[in-house]
Amino acid sequence: MSQRYRGRNGQVPESELTIFHRGKNRVDGDWYWGLPPASYAKHLNLLTLARRRGRGELSPSDGWGTYRPLPAQEIARRIYGNGAAVPRTSSHGLYWEGQDTAAVDYSNWGEIYGWDILAFAADCRAVGLTPLMIVPARGYPYEPWHVIDLNPLGPAPALLGLGAITFDPQGDDMYDDKAREELIHRLDVVMTPAIARIEQMVQQARGGAYSFINIEGSDDIVVVSLINGNMHRIGNPYHASLLDRVKRGYFDTADMLTAELDIVRGYLTAINPPPTAIVDSDALIAELSRILPAEAQGEHRVEVDPASVKAAVDAAIDAHTSTIAFVQKPAS
Repeated sequence: MSQRYRGRNGQVPESELTIFHRGKNRVDGDWYWGLPPASYAKHLNLLTLARRRGRGELSPSDGWGTYRPLPAQEIARRIYGNGAAVPRTSSHGLYWEGQDTAAVDYSNWGEIYGWDILAFAADCRAVGLTPLMIVPARGYPYEPWHVIDLNPLGPAPALLGLGAITFDPQGDDMYDDKAREELIHRLDVVMTPAIARIEQMVQQARGGAYSFINIEGSDDIVVVSLINGNMHRIGNPYHASLLDRVKRGYFDTADMLTAELDIVRGYLTAINPPPTAIVDSDALIAELSRILPAEAQGEHRVEVDPASVKAAVDAAIDAHTSTIAFVQKPAS
């Protein structure tokens, strides 16, 4: 049993976690979802298994539903009393019952699994997570949504890949009339990925729309969408460096070639498809990886005709993308 976080329950800095979402609400103020890298990989695999149930996206609870820093533990204790852990003893604080742990509250598990706790527990165990630890038999209230990783500092598991995750706004089981109308209103101008502007791409990247996972024992670099959970191997290390540079903001118009930004635009189209598009992400990334296989000039640059790269990226996107036609459901 690892003891790295002993004495640090709720006092682990963000730099030791993978932060994959941020938000704000009245109770918690500014909050984020964060987990140790290995726990995050298990979380992504659980999301993949949950999608196979066909009832939507499994999600942590709004607020501090993953790692919970000490101030948030103190607030929870004041609000919920004995329904929340004594501060510095929460499994969400990364040290619990004498060992390092991570925890996630999956608030919508019942909707996704049809309230079948055995099915939910089976998927949790299949990805290396432990359900049903917070139960009366162990001296706790019954919290079926509370899932624990008893080995958060172990190696990250291989990611379960399902290719592109797509959705159909016309699907009656996913969108009611009001939600569909709001979505169509926001997308009143249908945008094709091939003409997405670089400015939009940069804003998306800087907004933390993707992250990277290095799989232990492998040279694979996996890029993970923090919007929809899509995950894909990047076969071209140079391209991975481009994605990393844009994410970190290490570029300006004089430092990064337009051609390089076009390549990043292609990957972002594959990883985070616009809601108006269905993208074969695996095929698109495989084709993108063959663009610019030439030698880099210096540490980051490749001498190439920017116009030809843009055309190649646009052709790859067009070949593996189709747009969704929105149809308004007649009023009943």
